Amino acid sequence: MKKTALLIMIIISMLSTSCNNKVYQQYSSEGFVLGTFVTITIYSEKEVEEEKFKILFDKLSNIEKSMTINQEVNSEVEQINIMAGKGAVVVSDETFYLIQKGIEYTKLTNNRFDISVGALVKLWNIGFENAKVPNAERIESTLSLIGIEDITLNEQDKSIKLEREGMMIDLGGIAKGYAADVMSALISEMGYEFALINLGGNILCHGSKPDGQNFKIGVRDPYKSSEDYLGVIAQSNRSIVTSGIYERNFIQDGILYHHILDTTSGYPVENNVASVTIVTENSAYADALSTGVFLMGIEEGLKFVEDLHNVEAIFISTDKKIYLTTGVKDAFSYSGEGYEIK
Repeated sequence: MKKTALLIMIIISMLSTSCNNKVYQQYSSEGFVLGTFVTITIYSEKEVEEEKFKILFDKLSNIEKSMTINQEVNSEVEQINIMAGKGAVVVSDETFYLIQKGIEYTKLTNNRFDISVGALVKLWNIGFENAKVPNAERIESTLSLIGIEDITLNEQDKSIKLEREGMMIDLGGIAKGYAADVMSALISEMGYEFALINLGGNILCHGSKPDGQNFKIGVRDPYKSSEDYLGVIAQSNRSIVTSGIYERNFIQDGILYHHILDTTSGYPVENNVASVTIVTENSAYADALSTGVFLMGIEEGLKFVEDLHNVEAIFISTDKKIYLTTGVKDAFSYSGEGYEIK
């Protein structure tokens, strides 16, 4: 069923603190778009008109219409997939840019994060009512349809072609992060310095709180409800994105199958990781890394992140241990029960 953004203007609270003798109020709007619940909160001295939020949510809807493969919408990405093995499709600058970035991040993570995984994602269909374990032969044949080397980009006319029939691009592992970055840019253009963007758990701190304090973002306990946090991370001007086994999954014959698929085996990855939270400036980058680093596992993932500039990570293992990269240790406050910080 197609769902569109529902706009609801809510004034949450009056901030009791002031900044440079200015008093800020907190305005929020929420809706369902990009397959998730979205909340955008702006801190402002003056009322944030509903029209401003409408501009933001309309842009989110446009991103969804261009890039989704999960709705009955003839998106640009869906057109590319339909034409796989047949011909190139001219797309918007925005879609072309994000596919370029997706290929870049695929290479960076040594194909752990991979935008050419679409055929495998569709085969499993995790997160939808008819999800079930495919037979081994189908999985094996679908693996042959994965490979960014068979995505041909033409910079001159902004066209994209998948060279083999049956191949599919899936931007689901990067689109929400990209959308958060776009929201942040639009909020800046509107003249607002302080905001918090939440796209279904993809968080972007646009600046700080008006009083200069960091936003405090909860890190979810993978084994409890979405309201239960095992710690808090304090950040400003950063995106915080988590990939976890709890996000989309199903149980068959007593076994839990989650949505983070290993493109070498064709099955959900099994590597002792329950969730990975990435902290960095760019949300699309964080989105891709959260998936890629999850698939690397704890030891390789920790080393990989430590070698990156301006990127931090929090790993939570299936045996309830918490691993922190060097730069995030002071920003993370543990408040859970039953976990060991390594």
